[in-house]
Amino acid sequence: MPERHRPGTLLFHLPHPVMSSTPRPSQRLSQRLSLLALSLLATAPAVAAPYATGDLLIGFVASAGTGVDETLVLNLGTSASFRDAFDSGTARPDFKTIGSQLTAQFGADWYDRTDLRVNIFGATSPDTVGDDLFNLDPFQTVYVSRSRVTPGANSAAQNVATNNAMTTASSRISLTSTVYAAATADAAGVAIIPDSAPNTLDEFTRPAVTASFGTFSSGIDQILAVGPWGTYPDVPVEAALDLFRIQGRNDVAGQYSPGTPTRQGTYKGTFTIKQNGAISFVTAPPATSGFSTWALGKGLPANLSTTDDRDLDRVPALVEYALNLNPVAFDTLPAPTAVAGGLQFSYTKNPAAAADPKITYQIEASSQLSSGWSPLTPTTNSTTQISALLPANDPSGRLFARLKITQTN
Repeated sequence: MPERHRPGTLLFHLPHPVMSSTPRPSQRLSQRLSLLALSLLATAPAVAAPYATGDLLIGFVASAGTGVDETLVLNLGTSASFRDAFDSGTARPDFKTIGSQLTAQFGADWYDRTDLRVNIFGATSPDTVGDDLFNLDPFQTVYVSRSRVTPGANSAAQNVATNNAMTTASSRISLTSTVYAAATADAAGVAIIPDSAPNTLDEFTRPAVTASFGTFSSGIDQILAVGPWGTYPDVPVEAALDLFRIQGRNDVAGQYSPGTPTRQGTYKGTFTIKQNGAISFVTAPPATSGFSTWALGKGLPANLSTTDDRDLDRVPALVEYALNLNPVAFDTLPAPTAVAGGLQFSYTKNPAAAADPKITYQIEASSQLSSGWSPLTPTTNSTTQISALLPANDPSGRLFARLKITQTN
């Protein structure tokens, strides 16, 4: 029976080979080439880790569990390229993605591991003599990260106390970078480095030491946690690390930032990591507001909607902020009080919201719920309270009152 096939598809039939107990020389050569091809296909390509002096590296260190005996290190690019991107306001969203490598090394739950730390570091030469420049950075220029605390505020600057400490930092960062440069990496530039090698990242950073690279007592790492770190600038991320540039020299002709203080960290952007392993570079922190700061303090995302009502108490989040209520627990608004002449509506203000220039408090009244709202004249409108009287015999026939909170941009 003829073979059935799709129209336009040619089927080629190879004749059965002639069996022989002793392969001919040409057959033996063909077999060797076939085995070599299969071997090459089965082996992932490994290349020398791409590195040049002054490059910026990101490294993951597990203090326990899966992957504890090795560190994962990736070259992000030249430190100067991120320095300049920050200065020009050029963000680099999702410019690297290493989710598969992180999963293979630390498990599918790598982003929820509380024993996994991420560090970012780079340095020029640790030499103290010479005027060479590396992408305009002089000797003893280091770039290090620090864990960002909230979306709305940069972490405290990384500074170096003494010239000797500057030498220590640049020397140890250079040593660890050299370990990466001597390793083999996959096509993405990811190298898996055994902890048995000397001068590895796990040896010079927390938790193995008190001060990372013998200098930074606050550490340069961020510890991952169960659940996302937060939203930055407008998407959920698992980690967010601020980058600081610290220079040991300010007197080299043609250098970047001549004459500015030495050993003082300057903020140069933020790196974020998503659950899929995508790494982004953010050049400026998101615009913040009192409302977003309050939301973060309540354990909610900074981009919380002002109409959010996750506690189903029918009080929108903006009103909860204005009155300092709990956005994740059922609240009720205070009932009006009967007084001579009508009903007194009174509300206690959240001090932070009352001081927020973007927030306006107003008590309004209407003869119907659907429309026709107009302001009542406040009897009290201080930094702590707003109140107004709804007259019993309002000449305009107003029967209803409400508290209106407005937030301007």
